[in-house]
Amino acid sequence: MKKCTGFLLLLASGSALAGNGLYDISSGAASIATGGADLAMIDDTAALMINPARLTAIKGHRLDAFVEPSIYFDNRHQDVFGNDVAPDNRLTVPFGGGYVQRLGDSAFTAGVGLFFQGGAGLVYDDLQTAFGTRDRASSLLGSIRITPGIGWQVDERLSLGLSLGVNYSIARQKFFPDTSIDTPQVSFAGFRVDDLAGFSLGGRAGLQYDLNDRWSFALTYSPKTPIKLESGTLQSNDEAIGLGRVRYAKASIDGLCFASDLSLGAAWKPTSNWQFAAKLSWLDWSRSMRRSTLHASQPDNPNAPATLAFTSDLNWRDQYVIAIGTRWQWTPTTQLRAGFNYGRAPVDEQYLTPTLAMISSSAAAAGISHQISPHWLLDLTAQYHVPRSVRYTNETAPFGPDAKERWDAGAVLVSVSRLW
Repeated sequence: MKKCTGFLLLLASGSALAGNGLYDISSGAASIATGGADLAMIDDTAALMINPARLTAIKGHRLDAFVEPSIYFDNRHQDVFGNDVAPDNRLTVPFGGGYVQRLGDSAFTAGVGLFFQGGAGLVYDDLQTAFGTRDRASSLLGSIRITPGIGWQVDERLSLGLSLGVNYSIARQKFFPDTSIDTPQVSFAGFRVDDLAGFSLGGRAGLQYDLNDRWSFALTYSPKTPIKLESGTLQSNDEAIGLGRVRYAKASIDGLCFASDLSLGAAWKPTSNWQFAAKLSWLDWSRSMRRSTLHASQPDNPNAPATLAFTSDLNWRDQYVIAIGTRWQWTPTTQLRAGFNYGRAPVDEQYLTPTLAMISSSAAAAGISHQISPHWLLDLTAQYHVPRSVRYTNETAPFGPDAKERWDAGAVLVSVSRLW
């Protein structure tokens, strides 16, 4: 086993409820309740992330705030070294929201939002290692997006929209940091990386066309967006070769990106109370997560290598996502929603690790929206990822043959809205 094996796992960072690659199935309580199918019928500030052309559906002012407690139910890692453990970070609590208003009597609607672009990874505080030690392994990657946007109602049928995204990403990793081995058979140095962070720019363009009172169509596109991870530190455990724990003052990762996204949506309203929707998306992960490199420099020990550079082939595959959903106006003040989302996991099984357990492919959701008063709206949504187990052998990772990952997770979203 080579020393660089441990560094490859730095790239194994996944979102807590990632169902569409690094993304959740959608943004906001109302949209997730329809399985993310509402590209052509979203009517709240999450349109900034989903389809900025739909901002024109907001005729006055709207302020949304949401919180999304997410929990792993029965996620586990098993391997030949006797591990049968659940991640220690079972609960995450993302939050966000937005403000949108019609610009006077014009045909333009504009606003700004704060949304999670990516989520939290996995933490294992007590693993039996292939080197006969017990140690920690964790990967945490998160990205939030500040999203200003504008929608233009060209005429009574056509709307166009554009939103920009200022992404702030952070990451840190521990991979057996208390383990250091140097024998004729095995050379391994555990490590930790802290305080990786950086800003990047993205965006989304959208189109909405209402054919008539019953049929609406939508098209959106967002380009590939780099995930900037810079200005961190790396500590390498080189005790076995007499160097102690070497701290590198500069660490960074390049090559990670959020995928470009091309989506087509449709909505059909057969009656005044019922509306059905569908979405088909192509996420270009194969050109966004191909290869990444970890760089480290400025060690505090002059006998250590001046620079480190470790490259890993990720080889993610494209993802085709199908979502279907519905909403029903149960009473004049209460609306019910439900939806389903499917997209094959983009990570090939041979590249999985305990901290890259991105095997979810199907998610179901349901929600209720109740107008408490003319100016206040409450949304409650439950999201559940269908359980899935995968057995795999990753020859570049020290977890042995026939390891097993299980995914079983869900979330509850609560959103409060002010309309005026």
